[in-house]
Amino acid sequence: MSAEGGVATSQGGGLRLVSLAARPDLLEEFIALDDLWQGFMLEDPYALLLGRVGLHVASYAHLLMEGDEVLGRTVTVPVTWSVEDDLPARGWDAAIESAVEVLLSIAPARCTCALEVTLHRHTKGRGLGGEVLKLLREDAAARSLEGVIVPVRPTGKSSDPRQPMEDYLAGLRAEGRTDPWLGVHESLGGEVAGVAELSMTISATFESWKSWTGIDPDEVDGAEMTVDGGLAPVLLDRGNRTGTYVEANVWCKHRLSPPAVSVPEPVGAEIDLRDQTGAGTGAGTGDSTATAEIDLRDHTGGAPTEAEADLRDFDSVPVPPEPSDGWRVTLAEGDLVAEAEKLEYETFHAAGFCGESALERVEAYDPWRGISHFVVVVDPDGVLQGTVRFMLGDYDQLPVGAFERTGTYPPDPVLEYASLSVRPGCRKTGVTEWLYRAVWQQATLRGAASMVAIGETWLMDLLNEAYEFGFEQLGPTRWYMGGDCFAMGTAMADLMQRMLRQPSLFDWGSSVIPLEDIPLPEIRSAVAELRRSLTRG
Repeated sequence: MSAEGGVATSQGGGLRLVSLAARPDLLEEFIALDDLWQGFMLEDPYALLLGRVGLHVASYAHLLMEGDEVLGRTVTVPVTWSVEDDLPARGWDAAIESAVEVLLSIAPARCTCALEVTLHRHTKGRGLGGEVLKLLREDAAARSLEGVIVPVRPTGKSSDPRQPMEDYLAGLRAEGRTDPWLGVHESLGGEVAGVAELSMTISATFESWKSWTGIDPDEVDGAEMTVDGGLAPVLLDRGNRTGTYVEANVWCKHRLSPPAVSVPEPVGAEIDLRDQTGAGTGAGTGDSTATAEIDLRDHTGGAPTEAEADLRDFDSVPVPPEPSDGWRVTLAEGDLVAEAEKLEYETFHAAGFCGESALERVEAYDPWRGISHFVVVVDPDGVLQGTVRFMLGDYDQLPVGAFERTGTYPPDPVLEYASLSVRPGCRKTGVTEWLYRAVWQQATLRGAASMVAIGETWLMDLLNEAYEFGFEQLGPTRWYMGGDCFAMGTAMADLMQRMLRQPSLFDWGSSVIPLEDIPLPEIRSAVAELRRSLTRG
Protein backbone atom coordinates (compact mmCIF):
# COMPACT_ATOMS: atom_id res chain seq x y z
CA MET A 1 0.00 0.00 0.00
CA SER A 2 1.11 3.57 -0.57
CA ALA A 3 0.11 7.08 0.41
CA GLU A 4 0.82 9.77 -2.13
CA GLY A 5 -0.71 13.13 -2.99
CA GLY A 6 -3.44 12.76 -0.38
CA VAL A 7 -4.41 9.33 -1.73
CA ALA A 8 -3.81 6.06 0.13
CA THR A 9 -4.15 3.10 -2.26
CA SER A 10 -4.30 -0.64 -1.73
CA GLN A 11 -1.86 -2.38 -4.05
CA GLY A 12 -4.04 -5.46 -3.99
CA GLY A 13 -7.12 -3.78 -5.44
CA GLY A 14 -8.80 -0.61 -6.66
CA LEU A 15 -9.82 0.74 -3.25
CA ARG A 16 -8.28 4.02 -2.20
CA LEU A 17 -8.72 6.76 0.40
CA VAL A 18 -8.83 10.21 -1.17
CA SER A 19 -8.36 13.17 1.16
CA LEU A 20 -10.50 16.28 0.97
CA ALA A 21 -7.26 18.24 0.89
CA ALA A 22 -6.45 16.62 -2.44
CA ARG A 23 -10.03 16.65 -3.75
CA PRO A 24 -12.05 19.53 -2.21
CA ASP A 25 -14.50 19.12 -5.11
CA LEU A 26 -15.75 15.95 -3.38
CA LEU A 27 -16.95 17.84 -0.29
CA GLU A 28 -20.64 17.53 -1.17
CA GLU A 29 -20.36 13.75 -1.50
CA PHE A 30 -18.51 13.67 1.82
CA ILE A 31 -21.31 15.67 3.49
CA ALA A 32 -24.03 13.50 1.95
CA LEU A 33 -22.86 10.60 4.10
CA ASP A 34 -24.18 12.46 7.17
CA ASP A 35 -27.55 10.95 6.22
CA LEU A 36 -26.33 7.47 7.24
CA TRP A 37 -26.13 8.59 10.88
CA GLN A 38 -28.95 9.13 13.32
CA GLY A 39 -29.50 12.89 13.44
CA PHE A 40 -28.76 13.25 17.15
CA MET A 41 -25.27 11.80 16.66
CA LEU A 42 -24.30 14.95 14.73
CA GLU A 43 -25.30 17.22 17.63
CA ASP A 44 -22.47 16.50 20.08
CA PRO A 45 -20.99 19.93 20.98
CA TYR A 46 -17.57 18.50 20.21
CA ALA A 47 -18.79 17.71 16.72
CA LEU A 48 -19.14 21.48 16.29
CA LEU A 49 -15.60 21.91 17.59
CA LEU A 50 -14.54 19.20 15.13
CA GLY A 51 -15.93 21.46 12.43
CA ARG A 52 -13.55 24.20 13.48
CA VAL A 53 -10.45 22.05 13.82
CA GLY A 54 -11.51 20.37 10.58
CA LEU A 55 -10.52 23.66 8.97
CA HIS A 56 -6.91 22.52 9.40
CA VAL A 57 -7.04 18.75 8.98
CA ALA A 58 -8.58 18.17 5.57
CA SER A 59 -5.75 15.75 4.79
CA TYR A 60 -7.15 13.56 7.61
CA ALA A 61 -10.68 13.41 6.15
CA HIS A 62 -11.05 10.83 3.38
CA LEU A 63 -13.52 9.35 0.98
CA LEU A 64 -13.25 5.64 0.25
CA MET A 65 -13.35 5.29 -3.51
CA GLU A 66 -13.34 2.51 -6.06
CA GLY A 67 -12.81 3.98 -9.49
CA ASP A 68 -15.04 7.06 -9.54
CA GLU A 69 -17.56 5.60 -7.07
CA VAL A 70 -17.70 6.85 -3.47
CA LEU A 71 -18.17 3.90 -1.10
CA GLY A 72 -17.81 5.67 2.24
CA ARG A 73 -15.77 8.11 4.29
CA THR A 74 -13.42 8.32 7.25
CA VAL A 75 -12.72 11.12 9.70
CA THR A 76 -9.48 11.05 11.65
CA VAL A 77 -7.62 13.68 13.67
CA PRO A 78 -4.03 13.95 14.91
CA VAL A 79 -3.72 13.37 18.67
CA THR A 80 -0.96 13.90 21.20
CA TRP A 81 -1.39 10.45 22.78
CA SER A 82 1.10 7.61 22.38
CA VAL A 83 0.03 4.02 21.78
CA GLU A 84 1.70 3.36 25.15
CA ASP A 85 -0.55 5.81 27.03
CA ASP A 86 -3.60 5.03 29.12
CA LEU A 87 -6.45 6.51 27.10
CA PRO A 88 -9.03 8.91 28.56
CA ALA A 89 -12.59 8.02 29.56
CA ARG A 90 -13.88 10.93 27.45
CA GLY A 91 -12.84 9.13 24.26
CA TRP A 92 -14.33 10.78 21.16
CA ASP A 93 -14.66 14.21 22.77
CA ALA A 94 -11.18 14.09 24.29
CA ALA A 95 -9.68 13.19 20.90
CA ILE A 96 -10.99 16.43 19.41
CA GLU A 97 -9.53 18.43 22.30
CA SER A 98 -6.20 16.70 21.72
CA ALA A 99 -6.37 17.60 18.02
CA VAL A 100 -6.77 21.27 18.95
CA GLU A 101 -3.59 21.00 21.05
CA VAL A 102 -1.75 19.69 17.98
CA LEU A 103 -3.08 22.48 15.79
CA LEU A 104 -2.10 25.12 18.32
CA SER A 105 1.41 23.59 18.46
CA ILE A 106 1.00 22.89 22.18
CA ALA A 107 2.18 19.31 21.64
CA PRO A 108 3.18 17.17 18.62
CA ALA A 109 1.00 14.53 16.99
CA ARG A 110 1.94 10.98 17.95
CA CYS A 111 -1.00 9.00 16.56
CA THR A 112 -4.10 9.47 14.49
CA CYS A 113 -7.49 8.85 16.08
CA ALA A 114 -10.16 7.43 13.78
CA LEU A 115 -13.38 9.11 14.85
CA GLU A 116 -15.56 7.71 12.11
CA VAL A 117 -15.73 5.03 9.42
CA THR A 118 -18.98 5.26 7.44
CA LEU A 119 -19.82 2.97 4.52
CA HIS A 120 -22.75 3.08 2.12
CA ARG A 121 -25.34 0.40 2.89
CA HIS A 122 -24.95 -1.25 -0.53
CA THR A 123 -21.36 -2.21 0.36
CA LYS A 124 -22.50 -4.51 3.19
CA GLY A 125 -20.95 -7.95 2.99
CA ARG A 126 -17.82 -6.88 1.09
CA GLY A 127 -15.61 -6.68 4.16
CA LEU A 128 -14.65 -3.09 3.43
CA GLY A 129 -14.32 -2.16 7.10
CA GLY A 130 -11.10 -4.12 7.40
CA GLU A 131 -9.77 -2.66 4.16
CA VAL A 132 -10.43 0.86 5.45
CA LEU A 133 -8.53 0.11 8.66
CA LYS A 134 -5.54 -1.12 6.65
CA LEU A 135 -5.58 2.10 4.62
CA LEU A 136 -5.79 4.21 7.78
CA ARG A 137 -2.79 2.38 9.23
CA GLU A 138 -0.84 3.12 6.05
CA ASP A 139 -1.87 6.76 6.25
CA ALA A 140 -0.53 6.99 9.81
CA ALA A 141 2.70 5.25 8.78
CA ALA A 142 3.18 7.75 5.94
CA ARG A 143 2.95 10.54 8.52
CA SER A 144 5.66 8.84 10.65
CA LEU A 145 3.22 8.36 13.55
CA GLU A 146 3.08 5.57 16.11
CA GLY A 147 -0.28 4.13 15.17
CA VAL A 148 -4.04 4.51 14.91
CA ILE A 149 -6.25 4.80 17.98
CA VAL A 150 -10.00 4.16 17.66
CA PRO A 151 -12.95 4.73 20.02
CA VAL A 152 -14.94 1.81 18.61
CA ARG A 153 -18.77 1.77 18.57
CA PRO A 154 -19.55 -1.96 18.88
CA THR A 155 -22.26 -2.70 16.32
CA GLY A 156 -24.14 -5.16 18.50
CA LYS A 157 -24.42 -2.86 21.51
CA SER A 158 -27.45 -0.94 20.19
CA SER A 159 -29.59 -4.05 20.66
CA ASP A 160 -29.44 -3.49 24.44
CA PRO A 161 -28.66 0.19 25.09
CA ARG A 162 -29.34 -0.08 28.83
CA GLN A 163 -26.65 -2.72 29.36
CA PRO A 164 -23.33 -1.24 30.56
CA MET A 165 -20.55 -1.57 27.99
CA GLU A 166 -18.35 -3.62 30.34
CA ASP A 167 -21.20 -6.11 30.84
CA TYR A 168 -21.79 -6.31 27.09
CA LEU A 169 -18.13 -7.18 26.46
CA ALA A 170 -17.99 -9.63 29.37
CA GLY A 171 -21.09 -11.45 28.09
CA LEU A 172 -19.54 -11.88 24.66
CA ARG A 173 -16.30 -13.21 26.16
CA ALA A 174 -18.21 -15.68 28.32
CA GLU A 175 -19.87 -17.05 25.18
CA GLY A 176 -16.59 -17.16 23.25
CA ARG A 177 -17.79 -14.49 20.84
CA THR A 178 -16.80 -10.94 19.95
CA ASP A 179 -18.65 -7.95 18.60
CA PRO A 180 -18.56 -7.91 14.74
CA TRP A 181 -16.91 -4.49 14.33
CA LEU A 182 -14.61 -4.90 17.30
CA GLY A 183 -13.68 -8.31 15.91
CA VAL A 184 -12.54 -6.71 12.64
CA HIS A 185 -10.15 -4.52 14.61
CA GLU A 186 -8.80 -7.47 16.62
CA SER A 187 -8.32 -9.59 13.48
CA LEU A 188 -6.00 -6.88 12.13
CA GLY A 189 -3.90 -6.77 15.29
CA GLY A 190 -5.90 -4.13 17.13
CA GLU A 191 -5.49 -4.23 20.90
CA VAL A 192 -8.56 -3.61 23.08
CA ALA A 193 -7.38 -1.04 25.63
CA GLY A 194 -10.38 -0.46 27.88
CA VAL A 195 -13.73 1.30 27.83
CA ALA A 196 -14.15 5.03 27.25
CA GLU A 197 -17.16 5.40 29.55
CA LEU A 198 -17.83 9.06 28.69
CA SER A 199 -16.82 9.04 25.05
CA MET A 200 -19.61 11.27 23.75
CA THR A 201 -22.07 13.44 25.68
CA ILE A 202 -25.08 15.12 24.08
CA SER A 203 -27.37 17.22 26.27
CA ALA A 204 -30.33 19.14 24.89
CA THR A 205 -33.89 20.25 25.51
CA PHE A 206 -36.87 17.92 25.18
CA GLU A 207 -37.87 19.87 22.08
CA SER A 208 -34.49 19.20 20.46
CA TRP A 209 -34.64 15.48 21.20
CA LYS A 210 -38.12 15.32 19.69
CA SER A 211 -36.93 17.08 16.53
CA TRP A 212 -33.89 14.78 16.19
CA THR A 213 -35.54 11.44 16.96
CA GLY A 214 -39.28 11.88 16.43
CA ILE A 215 -39.82 10.71 20.03
CA ASP A 216 -41.50 13.09 22.48
CA PRO A 217 -39.81 12.71 25.89
CA ASP A 218 -43.02 13.99 27.54
CA GLU A 219 -44.78 10.87 26.28
CA VAL A 220 -42.11 8.46 27.59
CA ASP A 221 -42.63 6.79 30.95
CA GLY A 222 -39.76 6.70 33.40
CA ALA A 223 -36.42 8.50 33.56
CA GLU A 224 -34.86 7.00 30.42
CA MET A 225 -35.62 7.04 26.72
CA THR A 226 -34.11 4.72 24.11
CA VAL A 227 -33.44 6.00 20.59
CA ASP A 228 -32.67 4.24 17.32
CA GLY A 229 -28.94 3.72 16.88
CA GLY A 230 -28.11 4.68 20.46
CA LEU A 231 -25.66 2.62 22.48
CA ALA A 232 -27.09 4.04 25.70
CA PRO A 233 -30.42 5.51 26.84
CA VAL A 234 -31.16 9.22 27.02
CA LEU A 235 -31.44 10.24 30.69
CA LEU A 236 -34.44 12.53 31.19
CA ASP A 237 -34.43 15.46 33.63
CA ARG A 238 -38.10 16.40 33.70
CA GLY A 239 -37.56 19.33 36.05
CA ASN A 240 -35.24 21.09 33.61
CA ARG A 241 -36.82 19.47 30.54
CA THR A 242 -33.48 18.24 29.24
CA GLY A 243 -32.22 14.88 28.04
CA THR A 244 -28.60 13.72 28.25
CA TYR A 245 -27.06 10.95 26.18
CA VAL A 246 -23.70 9.57 27.38
CA GLU A 247 -22.17 6.99 25.04
CA ALA A 248 -19.41 4.58 25.99
CA ASN A 249 -16.97 3.33 23.34
CA VAL A 250 -14.21 0.71 23.39
CA TRP A 251 -10.64 1.90 22.93
CA CYS A 252 -8.64 -0.05 20.37
CA LYS A 253 -4.97 0.57 19.53
CA HIS A 254 -3.37 -0.30 16.20
CA ARG A 255 0.39 -0.15 16.67
CA LEU A 256 2.68 0.36 13.72
CA SER A 257 5.98 -1.49 13.46
CA PRO A 258 8.61 -0.24 13.80
CA PRO A 259 7.51 2.53 16.20
CA ALA A 260 7.49 5.89 14.51
CA VAL A 261 9.28 9.02 15.63
CA SER A 262 6.89 11.68 16.96
CA VAL A 263 6.71 14.75 14.75
CA PRO A 264 4.67 17.95 14.99
CA GLU A 265 1.69 18.21 12.69
CA PRO A 266 2.12 21.10 10.24
CA VAL A 267 -0.81 23.41 9.70
CA GLY A 268 -1.62 23.63 6.03
CA ALA A 269 -4.74 22.02 4.63
CA GLU A 270 -7.68 24.11 5.66
CA ILE A 271 -11.27 23.13 4.97
CA ASP A 272 -14.14 23.22 7.43
CA LEU A 273 -15.91 19.85 7.64
CA ARG A 274 -18.81 21.00 9.78
CA ASP A 275 -19.88 24.60 9.31
CA GLN A 276 -18.52 25.80 6.04
CA THR A 277 -16.56 24.88 2.96
CA GLY A 278 -13.28 25.77 1.36
CA ALA A 279 -10.44 24.55 -0.77
CA GLY A 280 -6.74 24.26 -0.20
CA THR A 281 -3.69 22.08 -0.46
CA GLY A 282 -3.15 19.28 2.01
CA ALA A 283 -0.71 19.06 4.88
CA GLY A 284 1.18 16.12 6.26
CA THR A 285 3.82 13.65 5.14
CA GLY A 286 1.17 11.51 3.45
CA ASP A 287 0.16 14.29 1.06
CA SER A 288 2.78 15.20 -1.52
CA THR A 289 0.81 18.33 -2.46
CA ALA A 290 1.06 19.67 1.07
CA THR A 291 2.17 23.20 1.81
CA ALA A 292 3.05 23.39 5.50
CA GLU A 293 2.71 26.78 7.11
CA ILE A 294 6.14 28.07 8.20
CA ASP A 295 6.25 31.04 10.52
CA LEU A 296 9.64 32.76 10.41
CA ARG A 297 8.95 34.26 13.82
CA ASP A 298 9.78 30.82 15.22
CA HIS A 299 13.31 31.21 13.89
CA THR A 300 14.10 34.89 13.87
CA GLY A 301 12.20 36.21 16.88
CA GLY A 302 10.32 38.77 14.79
CA ALA A 303 8.01 39.11 11.84
CA PRO A 304 9.81 38.73 8.48
CA THR A 305 10.49 41.76 6.39
CA GLU A 306 10.17 41.92 2.61
CA ALA A 307 13.93 41.37 2.44
CA GLU A 308 13.45 38.03 4.21
CA ALA A 309 10.47 36.70 2.28
CA ASP A 310 7.72 37.76 -0.09
CA LEU A 311 4.35 38.25 1.57
CA ARG A 312 2.94 35.38 -0.42
CA ASP A 313 5.23 32.97 1.41
CA PHE A 314 3.00 33.50 4.44
CA ASP A 315 -0.30 33.48 2.56
CA SER A 316 -1.31 30.09 4.01
CA VAL A 317 -5.06 30.48 4.45
CA PRO A 318 -6.94 29.26 1.35
CA VAL A 319 -9.52 31.44 -0.33
CA PRO A 320 -13.05 30.08 0.30
CA PRO A 321 -15.43 29.58 -2.62
CA GLU A 322 -17.95 32.11 -3.84
CA PRO A 323 -21.71 31.40 -3.62
CA SER A 324 -23.10 29.24 -6.41
CA ASP A 325 -25.44 30.64 -9.03
CA GLY A 326 -28.76 31.67 -7.55
CA TRP A 327 -27.53 32.11 -3.96
CA ARG A 328 -27.70 35.62 -2.50
CA VAL A 329 -25.84 37.23 0.40
CA THR A 330 -27.55 40.50 1.26
CA LEU A 331 -28.53 42.91 4.01
CA ALA A 332 -31.99 41.97 5.25
CA GLU A 333 -34.84 44.39 4.67
CA GLY A 334 -38.60 44.13 5.16
CA ASP A 335 -39.88 40.58 5.63
CA LEU A 336 -36.34 39.18 5.56
CA VAL A 337 -35.62 40.87 8.91
CA ALA A 338 -38.49 38.96 10.53
CA GLU A 339 -37.32 35.73 8.91
CA ALA A 340 -33.79 36.32 10.18
CA GLU A 341 -35.04 36.96 13.72
CA LYS A 342 -37.10 33.76 13.55
CA LEU A 343 -34.16 31.63 12.38
CA GLU A 344 -31.98 33.14 15.11
CA TYR A 345 -34.69 32.34 17.68
CA GLU A 346 -35.17 28.77 16.46
CA THR A 347 -31.42 28.17 16.64
CA PHE A 348 -31.03 29.68 20.11
CA HIS A 349 -34.11 27.97 21.52
CA ALA A 350 -33.11 24.54 20.21
CA ALA A 351 -29.72 24.97 21.89
CA GLY A 352 -31.28 26.10 25.17
CA PHE A 353 -29.83 29.62 24.88
CA CYS A 354 -33.20 31.38 25.24
CA GLY A 355 -36.69 30.67 26.50
CA GLU A 356 -40.00 30.40 24.66
CA SER A 357 -41.10 33.52 22.81
CA ALA A 358 -44.57 34.08 21.40
CA LEU A 359 -42.90 36.72 19.21
CA GLU A 360 -40.51 34.10 17.77
CA ARG A 361 -37.41 36.15 18.37
CA VAL A 362 -34.58 36.29 20.93
CA GLU A 363 -36.16 38.86 23.21
CA ALA A 364 -32.89 39.37 25.10
CA TYR A 365 -31.77 41.40 22.07
CA ASP A 366 -34.85 43.67 22.13
CA PRO A 367 -33.01 46.62 23.77
CA TRP A 368 -30.76 46.71 20.66
CA ARG A 369 -33.39 45.82 18.09
CA GLY A 370 -33.42 49.32 16.69
CA ILE A 371 -29.69 49.28 15.89
CA SER A 372 -29.41 45.61 14.87
CA HIS A 373 -28.77 44.62 11.28
CA PHE A 374 -28.92 41.19 9.68
CA VAL A 375 -27.00 39.80 6.73
CA VAL A 376 -28.80 36.81 5.26
CA VAL A 377 -27.99 34.01 2.84
CA VAL A 378 -30.92 33.06 0.58
CA ASP A 379 -30.89 29.95 -1.59
CA PRO A 380 -32.09 29.78 -5.22
CA ASP A 381 -35.62 28.87 -4.02
CA GLY A 382 -35.82 32.04 -1.94
CA VAL A 383 -35.42 30.21 1.40
CA LEU A 384 -33.31 31.90 4.07
CA GLN A 385 -30.54 29.47 5.03
CA GLY A 386 -28.35 31.54 7.37
CA THR A 387 -28.07 34.88 9.08
CA VAL A 388 -25.71 36.95 11.19
CA ARG A 389 -26.74 39.79 13.51
CA PHE A 390 -24.41 42.74 14.01
CA MET A 391 -24.69 46.20 15.53
CA LEU A 392 -22.54 49.32 15.66
CA GLY A 393 -22.03 51.64 18.62
CA ASP A 394 -19.88 52.37 21.62
CA TYR A 395 -18.73 49.32 23.57
CA ASP A 396 -20.78 50.12 26.68
CA GLN A 397 -23.96 50.59 24.66
CA LEU A 398 -23.96 47.11 23.10
CA PRO A 399 -24.60 43.58 24.48
CA VAL A 400 -20.83 43.12 24.86
CA GLY A 401 -20.94 46.01 27.33
CA ALA A 402 -22.40 43.63 29.92
CA PHE A 403 -18.88 42.16 30.10
CA GLU A 404 -16.40 44.13 32.14
CA ARG A 405 -13.56 45.65 30.11
CA THR A 406 -10.30 46.15 31.99
CA GLY A 407 -9.00 48.91 29.70
CA THR A 408 -10.09 51.17 26.89
CA TYR A 409 -8.95 48.91 24.04
CA PRO A 410 -10.24 48.50 21.42
CA PRO A 411 -11.43 51.98 20.51
CA ASP A 412 -15.02 53.01 19.84
CA PRO A 413 -17.10 52.76 17.77
CA VAL A 414 -17.16 48.98 17.70
CA LEU A 415 -19.05 46.58 15.46
CA GLU A 416 -20.31 43.65 17.52
CA TYR A 417 -20.80 40.31 15.83
CA ALA A 418 -23.71 39.24 18.04
CA SER A 419 -24.98 35.94 16.65
CA LEU A 420 -24.72 33.58 13.71
CA SER A 421 -27.42 31.06 12.79
CA VAL A 422 -27.27 28.50 9.97
CA ARG A 423 -29.85 25.83 9.24
CA PRO A 424 -28.51 22.33 10.05
CA GLY A 425 -29.06 21.11 6.49
CA CYS A 426 -26.95 23.98 5.18
CA ARG A 427 -23.87 23.52 7.37
CA LYS A 428 -20.56 22.90 5.61
CA THR A 429 -21.79 24.48 2.37
CA GLY A 430 -20.03 27.86 2.62
CA VAL A 431 -22.89 29.77 4.23
CA THR A 432 -20.96 30.40 7.44
CA GLU A 433 -17.92 31.79 5.61
CA TRP A 434 -20.05 34.14 3.52
CA LEU A 435 -21.65 35.50 6.69
CA TYR A 436 -18.27 36.00 8.39
CA ARG A 437 -17.08 37.89 5.33
CA ALA A 438 -20.17 40.08 5.39
CA VAL A 439 -19.45 41.14 8.99
CA TRP A 440 -15.89 42.06 8.03
CA GLN A 441 -17.16 44.07 5.07
CA GLN A 442 -19.78 45.86 7.14
CA ALA A 443 -17.22 46.83 9.78
CA THR A 444 -15.04 48.34 7.04
CA LEU A 445 -17.88 50.19 5.28
CA ARG A 446 -19.58 51.53 8.42
CA GLY A 447 -16.49 53.13 9.90
CA ALA A 448 -16.04 50.75 12.83
CA ALA A 449 -12.78 51.38 14.64
CA SER A 450 -12.92 47.87 16.14
CA MET A 451 -14.61 44.49 15.97
CA VAL A 452 -15.80 42.70 19.12
CA ALA A 453 -17.61 39.49 20.04
CA ILE A 454 -18.46 37.31 23.01
CA GLY A 455 -16.79 33.89 22.98
CA GLU A 456 -14.70 31.22 24.69
CA THR A 457 -10.94 30.79 25.10
CA TRP A 458 -10.42 27.94 22.64
CA LEU A 459 -12.10 29.87 19.85
CA MET A 460 -10.02 32.99 20.37
CA ASP A 461 -6.81 30.96 20.55
CA LEU A 462 -7.65 29.04 17.40
CA LEU A 463 -8.47 32.20 15.44
CA ASN A 464 -5.28 33.90 16.55
CA GLU A 465 -2.97 30.93 15.99
CA ALA A 466 -4.43 30.01 12.62
CA TYR A 467 -5.12 33.43 11.16
CA GLU A 468 -3.20 35.94 13.29
CA PHE A 469 -6.36 38.00 13.74
CA GLY A 470 -5.02 39.24 17.05
CA PHE A 471 -8.23 39.16 19.09
CA GLU A 472 -7.55 40.01 22.72
CA GLN A 473 -9.47 39.08 25.85
CA LEU A 474 -10.89 42.37 27.02
CA GLY A 475 -11.93 41.46 30.56
CA PRO A 476 -12.74 38.66 33.01
CA THR A 477 -14.63 35.48 32.13
CA ARG A 478 -18.16 34.76 33.30
CA TRP A 479 -20.89 32.21 32.58
CA TYR A 480 -22.94 33.17 29.54
CA MET A 481 -25.32 31.10 27.39
CA GLY A 482 -23.91 27.73 28.39
CA GLY A 483 -20.18 28.48 28.54
CA ASP A 484 -17.39 30.41 30.24
CA CYS A 485 -17.28 33.43 27.97
CA PHE A 486 -15.60 36.80 27.79
CA ALA A 487 -15.47 39.83 25.55
CA MET A 488 -12.84 39.68 22.81
CA GLY A 489 -11.91 42.18 20.17
CA THR A 490 -9.34 43.95 18.05
CA ALA A 491 -8.88 47.37 16.50
CA MET A 492 -9.51 47.41 12.75
CA ALA A 493 -6.20 49.21 12.14
CA ASP A 494 -4.34 46.42 13.97
CA LEU A 495 -6.27 43.77 12.07
CA MET A 496 -5.35 45.36 8.75
CA GLN A 497 -1.66 45.32 9.63
CA ARG A 498 -1.85 41.64 10.53
CA MET A 499 -3.60 40.96 7.23
CA LEU A 500 -0.33 41.83 5.50
CA ARG A 501 0.52 38.20 6.25
CA GLN A 502 -2.68 36.90 4.61
CA PRO A 503 -3.20 39.12 1.55
CA SER A 504 -5.22 36.63 -0.50
CA LEU A 505 -7.64 36.04 2.35
CA PHE A 506 -7.88 39.79 2.80
CA ASP A 507 -8.57 40.27 -0.89
CA TRP A 508 -11.36 37.67 -0.76
CA GLY A 509 -12.95 39.56 2.11
CA SER A 510 -12.68 43.12 0.91
CA SER A 511 -11.92 43.33 -2.82
CA VAL A 512 -15.50 44.40 -3.61
CA ILE A 513 -15.19 47.50 -1.40
CA PRO A 514 -14.19 50.66 -3.33
CA LEU A 515 -11.48 52.62 -1.52
CA GLU A 516 -13.54 55.80 -1.68
CA ASP A 517 -16.34 54.09 0.28
CA ILE A 518 -14.12 53.40 3.31
CA PRO A 519 -14.78 56.26 5.77
CA LEU A 520 -11.82 55.91 8.17
CA PRO A 521 -8.57 57.29 6.64
CA GLU A 522 -6.29 54.88 8.50
CA ILE A 523 -8.33 51.88 7.33
CA ARG A 524 -8.47 53.21 3.79
CA SER A 525 -4.68 53.56 3.77
CA ALA A 526 -4.20 50.05 5.16
CA VAL A 527 -6.51 48.58 2.52
CA ALA A 528 -4.62 50.41 -0.22
CA GLU A 529 -1.30 49.03 1.08
CA LEU A 530 -2.66 45.50 1.20
CA ARG A 531 -3.93 45.77 -2.35
CA ARG A 532 -0.51 46.96 -3.48
CA SER A 533 1.04 43.94 -1.76
CA LEU A 534 -1.10 41.64 -3.90
CA THR A 535 0.45 43.07 -7.05
CA ARG A 536 3.98 42.28 -5.88
CA GLY A 537 5.47 38.92 -6.77
